[in-house]
Amino acid sequence: MGRRSKRKKMTLRKLNAGQQVDDLILRRVGLGHIVDERLKAEAEEKAAAEALAMAKAAEEERLKQEAAAKQAALEAKAKALAEAKAKKEAEAKAAPKPKAKPKRAPRRKTAPKSKE
Repeated sequence: MGRRSKRKKMTLRKLNAGQQVDDLILRRVGLGHIVDERLKAEAEEKAAAEALAMAKAAEEERLKQEAAAKQAALEAKAKALAEAKAKKEAEAKAAPKPKAKPKRAPRRKTAPKSKE
């Protein structure tokens, strides 16, 4: 076993044991593909995190817009109701009141006739 293969084998053992190995050393002993895979995985994780953050931000923005639209609709409805009420009151004041019918005198109740 040559020196290069022995160094490669020892570096792989360190990696499998969970020790941190410098990227430069990995490339030097011929394990550059491990570094490439690690960098690719980190880039994918970063892209996924950014996509998730953007999706969250878009969802929050959509919810804010929906809330603003709902609030505007409620305000418009309240304004329309207030205008309708004011219009009714104005019509009620402007229209002449119908004359009240004179009250009739209540009927006189006669005493029941006694049977004699």
